[in-house]
Amino acid sequence: MVDIPVPLGARAYAVRLAPTFDGADASLAPWTDGRPVALIADAWVADRWGPRVRGPLRARASQYREILVPAGEAAKRWSVAEAVLDDLLAPGFDRHGVVVALGGGATSDLAGFCAAIALRGVSYVTLPTTLLALVDAAVGGKTALDHPRGKNLIGAFHQPAAVFGALEALTTLPAVEWRSGLGEVVKTALLVGEPLWSAVREGATALRDRDLALTEAVTAACVRHKAAVVAADERETGLRATLNLGHTLGHAFEHVWAPAVPHGVAVAYGLVLETQLSETLGLATPGLAHEIAGVLAALGIDPTPPRGRSEAVRRALSLDKKADGDRILVPLLVRPGQVERVLLSVSALADAAERVA
Repeated sequence: MVDIPVPLGARAYAVRLAPTFDGADASLAPWTDGRPVALIADAWVADRWGPRVRGPLRARASQYREILVPAGEAAKRWSVAEAVLDDLLAPGFDRHGVVVALGGGATSDLAGFCAAIALRGVSYVTLPTTLLALVDAAVGGKTALDHPRGKNLIGAFHQPAAVFGALEALTTLPAVEWRSGLGEVVKTALLVGEPLWSAVREGATALRDRDLALTEAVTAACVRHKAAVVAADERETGLRATLNLGHTLGHAFEHVWAPAVPHGVAVAYGLVLETQLSETLGLATPGLAHEIAGVLAALGIDPTPPRGRSEAVRRALSLDKKADGDRILVPLLVRPGQVERVLLSVSALADAAERVA
């Protein structure tokens, strides 16, 4: 069991990585004892992992309710949030209530957003069940819904009270979800640099095959990095923006090709293409994009995005939430462990995407 603090003063919390859900009850007790509890999960997760947490939550809560939502990115719609809020605002759930997010990154985003705006803000805790959620979405307090014009355009900063990640949940992930999580792992390893980048590069085959010991070590390193960045820049005024490495082009591909291209795989495409652009600008070490593509391939991720729909990709870039007019401040890789933020035109980014799009 590993506890990783996210030091945010009065809003500080810890991310606990544990082998199983066995300790979740005791870990969440300070926020669930005698309070109204609303568990939010999709139907598959509720069926598979709900029995491991439902009983203790119901026993401790003053009132318990369970809210089922669509799986994956389909959960991050305003209509779904409205339905969740209808359930949260039903009699019995008050400002002392706690929202429990059980599932992947989309469930965490939705549940956190609803917790942020219900009754002007209630507590929430997360029980991430995917690698992507563990290393990214469940930590840091960025909650969001998608909009037809783009990804994560509606959201709020709202930190969880606690995060409990049971590694056993990773054993049942579909292959596509595993690869999606590995895309975010590669992003973080590139941000951290050594020794994490070497661990991922040299252990790519073992990570692809879900070696749990290596997965736990790499996941903990990823969480430690994100926790440190969030503690230094909670509201993304500077340093935290580096966590968007690969995400500018990645989000565009994800928006255009959804649901065929999951988030972490789209980020993997962005890592390669944005690093190619960084090389063209004379920033990145020559050959770095090729190295990243090789690691992604060894992890089981085809690093080449789908072709076509270039105009749709260009439109998605123009609606990026980070856009300032026709320019976007993009973190570009110089070398593993070093990033430079560069103000780029939408056209320059679209041209980079059109190398394959």
